[in-house]
Amino acid sequence: MTKTELSNQLREYKITAQQWSVLKDISLYPNGTTPAMIAERLLADRPTVTGIIQRLLQKEWILIKHNPKDKRSHLIFLTDETKGLIQEIENVSD
Repeated sequence: MTKTELSNQLREYKITAQQWSVLKDISLYPNGTTPAMIAERLLADRPTVTGIIQRLLQKEWILIKHNPKDKRSHLIFLTDETKGLIQEIENVSD
């Protein structure tokens, strides 16, 4: 699938390519991940990732919980609904 085809597919679900990248990254870490770790893995700056996370939170596609190992940071998780959405998009895009 080309980048354009993927973007068109994601548009049907009202997801940008950047949001998709963040969701896919979070999906690889069922025990949670931090915004800093996401930014590092995606080679993105933290403010950009923070903005994407805020938009995903507004859409209720992710959950944010305090990190028990570091009170200054948060862990990000997918909602059960979003896990299903990711699977659906992956099935359609195959």
